[in-house]
Formats: sequence, structure tokens, C-alpha cells
Amino acid sequence: RLASVVYGTFSILTFYFMTRLVLRWQAALLAAVALTLSTWHLHFSRFGHLNISQVMIQSACFYFFWKGMQTKMLRYFAVGGLCLGLTFMAHTAGKLVPFFFIGFIIYMALVHAKALGRRTAGILVFFLFAWATIAPVMTYYLKFPLQGTGRIKEVSIMNNQNSNAPADAIAGAAANFRVSMLMFNYSGDSRSR
Repeated sequence: RLASVVYGTFSILTFYFMTRLVLRWQAALLAAVALTLSTWHLHFSRFGHLNISQVMIQSACFYFFWKGMQTKMLRYFAVGGLCLGLTFMAHTAGKLVPFFFIGFIIYMALVHAKALGRRTAGILVFFLFAWATIAPVMTYYLKFPLQGTGRIKEVSIMNNQNSNAPADAIAGAAANFRVSMLMFNYSGDSRSR
């Protein structure tokens, strides 16, 4: 349990600094307090769920990447890339984080090509460090594919052997999306933890 408490505590700091890069300190402090008081954050950092490490590592990843984008200093991109690699390994949801950066770079290429050009070396360093961090795990996943995708396949609504899977996957995905969106702002989490 101590590890999840440490991750939970440090995630508040990394979240504050990440938010502080783009907002005033008052807004960043308010965001950090909101994270601190979040039911999910309290639950996962108190009860030994190591997926709380995702919040800390991902916040650090965004912080260092954005700091590198602002300063063009390669060391920030390198640490950000290392954090991206760790994010990929921290939790199943971390496998989606690289898509944010790919989307952001596509956006930059289309809208701010000159600014992207001045940061090309840093972005290459970012992805190089991410790949160096992820490569050993990816090698393992290639040898043992179920270790990398087993949990995702097990709980997928597309899995006919999943007793919770709906008969119509598209309708099930739409219903799940609706419940999830309402959970964040209207009805709350229906699963007591």
C-alpha cells in the first residue's frame, strides 16, 4: 500500500506542475486540490492499486514534453520520452497516450509547421527515449502476445465469451459511453469502491 500512497502523493505534485505550465498558479493549485479530493484518486492511492502510478508518470510525461516544446531543450524531451515509455507500462490505458502525441504532432505539422520544424530534434529525442524505454517490454509482448493484450481482450465488448458483452457491440459501446459521461457530471460512479 505504501507504493500507491507515494505515487498518489507525487501525482498531485506532477499534476500541479503540468497544469502550471499552461495556466496561472491559482488555477493549477485549484486543479491539484480537485485531484486530491477526487474520489477515484483517493481510492486508488489508499488501497494499494498500483494503477495510480499512471497519473504521476503521465503528468510528468506531459510536463516534460510541454516544457521541451516551450524551451526547445533536449533534456526535457529526453525525460518526457522516458516518462512516455513508463506510462506505456504503468497501466493498460497508458497504451493510448502515444496517440495523443502523434495527433499533436500531426496538428503541429498542419497548422504550425515552422514551429514544429524548430523542435524536430527534440521531438525525435522524445520518441527515441520513449522507444528505448518501451522496447524491452515490446519484445516481451511480441514473444508472449497474450501478456500484452490479454486483459484488453478479456474485458472487451467485442469478446463473445465475455458474459458482460452486449449482443450488439455498437449499441453496447454507445450505452457505455453514455453511462461514463453521466458518471463524470451527473449520476456518479455506480460501482461503490
